[in-house]
Amino acid sequence: MPLPVKIDPCPIADTGFEVRFTPAMPPSAVFGIVYIALKNTHPSEVEQLPILQLPDSLLDQDPNLMYRPHHQISNDQFTVQIGPRILVISSKSPYPGWDVVREEVTNCLKAIVDAGVIKTIERMGMRYVNLFVGDVTEQLTIKVSAPDDLKLGAKSMRVEVKHLDLLSSVGIHTEFSNAGETKDQIGTVVDIDTYILLQLDPGAWGYADLLEQMHASEKSLFFSLLKPELLNQLNPIYDEQ
Repeated sequence: MPLPVKIDPCPIADTGFEVRFTPAMPPSAVFGIVYIALKNTHPSEVEQLPILQLPDSLLDQDPNLMYRPHHQISNDQFTVQIGPRILVISSKSPYPGWDVVREEVTNCLKAIVDAGVIKTIERMGMRYVNLFVGDVTEQLTIKVSAPDDLKLGAKSMRVEVKHLDLLSSVGIHTEFSNAGETKDQIGTVVDIDTYILLQLDPGAWGYADLLEQMHASEKSLFFSLLKPELLNQLNPIYDEQ
C-alpha cells in the first residue's frame, strides 16, 4: 500500500536522532573534539545543560545518567546535544522534511566518525513525536483504554513492537493544556522511537542505509496506526498526485 509523501496539517511536533557509543578517547575529551568538528556548521554559543550541575562521579557511574548529553549547539534548523557517550540531533519547528533531516544527520555522523570520536556504536534511535488536537485515540488502530473512573479521559500506554524488522517503542497518551486560550484543550501524543541495538565498528558502519531503513520503518508504522478517517483529516498527498 503506498504511503503519503506529504500530509497537511503535519502533526510532527518534535524529532530526534540519537546515537550512543563507546568513546575512542577519555569521555571528558569527547565534547571538545565533537565541537571542533561541528562548530562551523553549528555556530551558536555553547549551552551547558543542567545535568552538569551533578558531580562527575555520579555522571560516570549512574547508568541512567551515562547516556545523557552535557552540551548543546545549534544552527537555524537543528540543535545538536553532545555527551561523553551520546549525540542527539533534533530538528527545530516547523519540521523541515526528511531530505533535510537526512542530510543533517548524515553530515554530523560523518564529521564525528572522521574525527575518531567513536570506538563502537551501541545504539541508534530515531524518534518522532506527533501531536493531534483533541482525543483521537478512537481513530487509531491500536486500542488505548483507561479505567472507567479515570477523570478527564486521560489515557496513556507504551508498547514495544517489531515492524519491518526493526524495534520501536510506541507511546500514546492524551494530555490537557491549562494555559491561555488553550485552557482545558486536550491533545493526543503519538510518540514513536525506532531503534537498533548493535556493537559496530564505525569504520564498517553503513549509516546512510541504516538511516533510510529506520525512517522507512518509522513512517510505515506511523501510518499503520491511523484509521482512514484520521488519515483523511490530514489531506494526504501521494506520488501519483
